[in-house]
Amino acid sequence: VIGNPPYIQIQKFPKAQKDIWVAQQYETYAATGDIYCLFYERGTTLLREGGHLCYITSNQWMRTAYGKKLRKFFSEIVNTKKLLDLGEGVFEATTNTNVLLFEKDSVTDTFLAANIIGIEEFDLNSELPWVTLAVTEEAWVVSSPQEQVILSKMKSIGTPIKDQAWGLSINYGIKTGFNDGFIVSSEVRSRLIDEDKSADE
Repeated sequence: VIGNPPYIQIQKFPKAQKDIWVAQQYETYAATGDIYCLFYERGTTLLREGGHLCYITSNQWMRTAYGKKLRKFFSEIVNTKKLLDLGEGVFEATTNTNVLLFEKDSVTDTFLAANIIGIEEFDLNSELPWVTLAVTEEAWVVSSPQEQVILSKMKSIGTPIKDQAWGLSINYGIKTGFNDGFIVSSEVRSRLIDEDKSADE
């Protein structure tokens, strides 16, 4: 199976639809996630043993908190074969993408990955900058062997900002997706100005 499932944030769906997915007990469901994660899981359940699935999707699941469930799913259910991190600009879209190929077979500990951002032309049979990554629920970062050594060293001796004793709290700014809360009708505008003339400005 080769596919390109839709990318739609689960937050954008009505509660009734989200409740259905929760009731269906998707292992990859996360309230802050994207429905392409559910497509990976459903595609896997539809595959026969030994069948292959190859999707092109947003690459956000590789590093985000909501993607942890999908990475865990891959680490327990399928034999991940290859991952191409395409970055942006491959399609006329603003989404950074990747192509993941896996087999419905025994789980393996590692897989091949390549970051082809910046490569003008590529061929799957050519010498891509393949690296071996561990199949884990932790973030999947496709980088050169040298970069992997640096990242590994940083993780082993560094402390993540969230674990620092600085008393920092990182919060969302204003979310404007709730247009009904931010866009008012002419009638409401007039009423607000009648109540307080300074609201006109």
